[in-house]
Amino acid sequence: ESFKDYIKTETLAVEIKSVDNASFEKYDLNGHETGINITKK
Repeated sequence: ESFKDYIKTETLAVEIKSVDNASFEKYDLNGHETGINITKK
């Protein structure tokens, strides 16, 4: 949550949402279980 602005700037993201969705493929990102979904506009 505290890094949203930084991540959006570095990745050119328009929006970052935190959701509870078990269907995302899980990734280990520096020791944190992470699910990522990308939607292009």
